[in-house]
Amino acid sequence: MHIKVRVEAPDNPLLAEFLTNSLTNHSRVEHLVRVYERETKETKGRRNNAHLDILRSAVVFIHATLEDGMRVATRIGLPRNCREVIDKIPLVGLNESGNVEKFFLGRLTEHMDKTVKQLIDESIDRHLERISYTSVAELAGWLKVLEVDVNLVQSLFPTLDLMMKRRHHIVHRGDRSVKTGPGQQFAQSLSARVVRQWNEAVGDFLGHVLEAVMSKVDWPDQVSGALKKHIPSD
Repeated sequence: MHIKVRVEAPDNPLLAEFLTNSLTNHSRVEHLVRVYERETKETKGRRNNAHLDILRSAVVFIHATLEDGMRVATRIGLPRNCREVIDKIPLVGLNESGNVEKFFLGRLTEHMDKTVKQLIDESIDRHLERISYTSVAELAGWLKVLEVDVNLVQSLFPTLDLMMKRRHHIVHRGDRSVKTGPGQQFAQSLSARVVRQWNEAVGDFLGHVLEAVMSKVDWPDQVSGALKKHIPSD
């Protein structure tokens, strides 16, 4: 199977980055699921935690795909000409907290070799590096900023919510089972079917978001000629 996917769009590097990262990570998750299925093919009954950790790793990848995709989609679609939006983003280099602060004009001397657009874009990029999407409410909030109709993806929210909560439990609690007592396992169970559902839901969500964002941006005609190249793993 193909683990790495490369999308070339020379005139639209953000589009290429979005598609390359999303498609590659989608393939990485599917590869992990297949590894799990191969390793447990002859196993009957409940799978052990060592095998289920493969699926847990896949869930972390799925969430990373969602976050990375949303960051790039925001870089593409964030309205630079809307003062209300830009006012909520701190000037790059002003602080490490990510909070908006007032500054004196002298701070701009650090950026005299940049255009206003370059400074705004750099500030947006640095701000988005700090953003984490941990709930569907946060996703909906950013979609509103991007002027994307939430109704386009509303049906996916319950599935995404389950995935995000499970990822949080895996990362912060080691997926430890909340049930105790005789016969209970140390960690919660998980299935390949569910992981695939989550992977597909994230792919569908990002596809809808990208389509909506791209429809609002004045891209060159070459976008339609973006070339996908699939590179097989070693």
